[in-house]
Amino acid sequence: AEDAAQDVFLRLWLARCRYEPRSRFTTYLYQIARTTWLERERRASCRPRETEWPDDEVQALPALRAPRTLEPQHQLFTRYRQWQAQRAVAQLSPIQREVFVLVHLEERSLREVAEVLGVPEGTVKSRLHAAVHRLRQCLLAEEEVER
Repeated sequence: AEDAAQDVFLRLWLARCRYEPRSRFTTYLYQIARTTWLERERRASCRPRETEWPDDEVQALPALRAPRTLEPQHQLFTRYRQWQAQRAVAQLSPIQREVFVLVHLEERSLREVAEVLGVPEGTVKSRLHAAVHRLRQCLLAEEEVER
């Protein structure tokens, strides 16, 4: 909103020579504000839409988004890496996936996860360790294929 207001006042300043006091000043100001808003809306609609990846199991996981300010090639690379990670998480056993998602994506403590699952905290630690080990194997194998 602050950026839009600043754009309006900048345009108002640049167009000060064209103002003709035949009507109220607020009418002129509103017209500049409206034009600025329409241009911002048009530019926003031209941005690429977020793409959902086709794998049904991956869609159930929380999506990670790259900031819009990044270069397109960086966004594409980041999304590809996220897609790889989501595919690897989807390949975990249901028990490992549950623990991994609760700890790393939902940011729950080991104690909370143990209470939710009704298992000892040590069991959560061992399942999490196994999940991370499996993820590392999947991602390294995928890197080898890419080379």
